Amino acid sequence: MKALERGAEEKRFQNTLLQAGGDERQAKRMIAAQDAEQAAREQQRQGVMS
Repeated sequence: MKALERGAEEKRFQNTLLQAGGDERQAKRMIAAQDAEQAAREQQRQGVMS
């Protein structure tokens, strides 16, 4: 299962790296921003559900 997750993370990084024009630092920043947005949505959803 962990290998599957790592593979998915690697694919996500490679796709984001392409979007960032090969800039690894930019790709990492983009992923961090996406993760933060997702966490905020989850937190908001949890607030609505409770």
